[in-house]
Amino acid sequence: MQILALEAAQRMCKAQTPADLIREYQDWVGGAFQRVMADGVACQEFVGAFAAPSSGKQETTPLQPETKTAQRSKAA
Repeated sequence: MQILALEAAQRMCKAQTPADLIREYQDWVGGAFQRVMADGVACQEFVGAFAAPSSGKQETTPLQPETKTAQRSKAA
């Protein structure tokens, strides 16, 4: 990815007008955003596959939280 940033920086330095500079920057930012989003999707898929129960394992029953009954003080 460093090459992409280097190439983008070189194109920005060679820009003839401010509009060309901004266009090159926007292209680079758009590509960077797409790469970050693709990484996020890949991460979600990995975590989802890791968290999903496999067919060979026995499913366990989730533990139920303990419920405590409120004790009232007997004040006379």
